[in-house]
Amino acid sequence: EHINSIKPDLIVCVRTEFVRAVSKAKGKIPLVFESHTSRFADRFIGGNWYSQTKVDIMNYAVHSAQMVVALTDGDAKDWRGINRYVQVIPNMVHLNPTGRCCNYDSKSVIFVGRFSAQKDISSLLKIWQLVLRRHPDWQLQIYGGYGEEQEKLLPIIEEMGANIIVHEPTQHMFEGYLESSIFLLTS
Repeated sequence: EHINSIKPDLIVCVRTEFVRAVSKAKGKIPLVFESHTSRFADRFIGGNWYSQTKVDIMNYAVHSAQMVVALTDGDAKDWRGINRYVQVIPNMVHLNPTGRCCNYDSKSVIFVGRFSAQKDISSLLKIWQLVLRRHPDWQLQIYGGYGEEQEKLLPIIEEMGANIIVHEPTQHMFEGYLESSIFLLTS
C-alpha cells in the first residue's frame, strides 16, 4: 500500500529479509539491494539447518533486484552467484586530516560502532575479559553506543567495571584514535 501511495522512481532495500516482500509489491519499479556484508555472512548465525535454509532463501530473493551494490570486490563476487548486476561502492574512508598519529604509549584500546548484532560487541566483551586477565591496567574505549542491543549490553559493560568507557558518538573521532594504541573491530 505504501509503495503504491508514494509511487517511487526507485526502491533501495538494505536488508535481505525484506527483498522478497518488496520484490512482490514493487511492480515495475526498479529495486536496488545494497549489502554491507558477504552473501554468506549470516550463514552461521543460529547454527542449525533451519537458520541456514532461511538465510539461503532470503539471499536467493536478491536475484530479483535490478542491481546489487556491495562494499568490496569479494562481496560483489559472492553476490554475482545470485545476481549478475552487481556494482561496488566502498565504504567512505576518512583520511586523517591532522597528519598526527598515536604514539602507542597509551594503554587504551578503541572500538567504534553501534550496539548491534552485526558489530558483535558480545564477542568484543569476551575478548576484553581475556585481555584484562593479563593486562588489568588497560582500558577499552567504546564510541558510538546506540543500537538494538544497547539495553542488553550496557548492564554487562557496567558490571565488567571501570576499565570500559562508553562514549557518545562524536564528530571528533580522530582524537579518540590518537589517544588509543590499538583499534579493535569485531564485526
